[in-house]
Amino acid sequence: MPRVVFTDPPVASVGVSEDEMITSGIGCRCAAVPIDVVAAAWASKRTSGFIKINTYPETWRVSMKGGKIAGAVVAAPHAEELIHVFAIAVKLGLRIGDLAELVPAFPSFGEALRVAALAFEKDVSKLSCCAG
Repeated sequence: MPRVVFTDPPVASVGVSEDEMITSGIGCRCAAVPIDVVAAAWASKRTSGFIKINTYPETWRVSMKGGKIAGAVVAAPHAEELIHVFAIAVKLGLRIGDLAELVPAFPSFGEALRVAALAFEKDVSKLSCCAG
């Protein structure tokens, strides 16, 4: 069930948090990216925020698509809309590679989903045309 706090920027989360994963002993392989690596953030002059994806560490060994998505936090413009993709990812057991294969409209904040997934393997500050 997605959770949203309508602040500026909005903050949304779904699934298991990094703290819950660590406290329970599962561990967490997590990656966070600032929203300013997304062209739409620069175009709209709304560059404050981040996206963080939490994955189950043991699932990285069993699939070429990377780890299974356990949860996410979006504290960025349009977080209330972006979090739904992560809710689907958690529910369907999608992996990081599934999100990395998305082809979002460009420029859009939807690009942030793909960029956050790519951050597990790449320096995403060099991917976008507008990264600062």
